[in-house]
Amino acid sequence: MPTTTTLGGSFRFLKYSTYLVLPLAIGLALFSFNRESNRSTPLTASLLSTSTAPTMSKAVIVKEKGQLVIESVPELTVSDSQVLIKSKAVSINPIDWKMSNFGFLIESWPTRLGYDVSGEITKVGSKAAERGFKAGDKVFALTTGNAFGEYSTAEAIRTFKLPSNLSFEDGATFPTALSTAVYTLFADDGLKLARPNTHTRWFAPEYVVIWGGATSVGMYAVQLASAAGYNVIATASPKNHELVRSLGASHVVDYKRDDVVEEIKKLTAGRARAGLDLVGHGDAIGKLSQVLRANADIPAKIVSITSPDFNSPEGISFKFIMGLAPAVGEFVAKVLDEEVLEYFVQGRLKVNKVTKLEGLEGVLKGLDDSANGRVSAEKLVAVL
Repeated sequence: MPTTTTLGGSFRFLKYSTYLVLPLAIGLALFSFNRESNRSTPLTASLLSTSTAPTMSKAVIVKEKGQLVIESVPELTVSDSQVLIKSKAVSINPIDWKMSNFGFLIESWPTRLGYDVSGEITKVGSKAAERGFKAGDKVFALTTGNAFGEYSTAEAIRTFKLPSNLSFEDGATFPTALSTAVYTLFADDGLKLARPNTHTRWFAPEYVVIWGGATSVGMYAVQLASAAGYNVIATASPKNHELVRSLGASHVVDYKRDDVVEEIKKLTAGRARAGLDLVGHGDAIGKLSQVLRANADIPAKIVSITSPDFNSPEGISFKFIMGLAPAVGEFVAKVLDEEVLEYFVQGRLKVNKVTKLEGLEGVLKGLDDSANGRVSAEKLVAVL
């Protein structure tokens, strides 16, 4: 009999949530090659057999809205540009339960679920092999939407070799959170900050304000911006202030303070020109726009991964990051390969705090915990 669960509690949670669209996991949409790859595919289409006697494995399946089961599924098809991964660890993103409970990006049921995986490659497409991958490689990857299973597929451009000093659990924290942080901070379409390897220095402090410094994306963004030489001002709950400071933030401010805008403006002397919104609920973006120094000639910039609509005041530009061009995947791969992964080897960057769950049953628990707001300054990772 399949294991079944219904995430009923998440409906109660979302009823009171201001924003139902894409939280930090928008990073998965960031790296879509086209519109269709942003959508979950039907189970019957995505699980084609590679032989007349397919190998069966276990996976989390969404039967219909809010109903998840663990069932046996046939082996996944691997295209020329993809790799097949034996999953060792998978991580939970908020978008996962939003897809399950609200049908976001899902065209038909049943379907697979999940984006972040680390494990060992078992099959390699011909074009994927050209990128240097082979069977047995330990990797982490942003999958094609089937991470929550014993096997998953990923495009080679979104697959990376796991640094030798990191565990599979560590690697599972990377695909969405680290990639999103890299793109929103350094890409031309993002804040276009100087990268760490440019060793840029300024005559006066350059500030970056990160709203949501204790989120999964935020913890990586704080470290990367700090490593690039910026003075990082982050918001977080008081219980997470020490953690965010330890990651490189110059100052951490309680976002619930009545005078949060005035406090940040005082800390930055009113000179901040770059803001990253990783929260999206309440009036976070409105407050972020008040913090930045507006300039009609050289506008300040806000990038958000959560809120698509915001009428920014004059002198401040606004960019919502979601589905972008194929070059996005290439950009992230370039930055990770050229410098960022090496920083984890050197100890310059720290892996996000991991809370371990066990097996595919742990995935179901993690989805429920995330949906009901029981996650803070940690990444839920199920070990398979």
